[in-house]
Amino acid sequence: MPKSGKKTAEQAKTAGFINRQIRRPENAQFLCRVPGFEIPSDMPSQLKNLLSRLNEAEGQAKAS
Repeated sequence: MPKSGKKTAEQAKTAGFINRQIRRPENAQFLCRVPGFEIPSDMPSQLKNLLSRLNEAEGQAKAS
């Protein structure tokens, strides 16, 4: 996305296409059945730390 925060015409077109596809009944039914992602409590601490760092990096990328 451009730094100004405005979408280009191509980005807007792509976003609209994705939104239309998500709202199609067959896709909506499928997506409603997909379970949410959960981290198991018995996951090794090293892997938990890596997932935490990834989550932080994704949050920083969204804020930029």
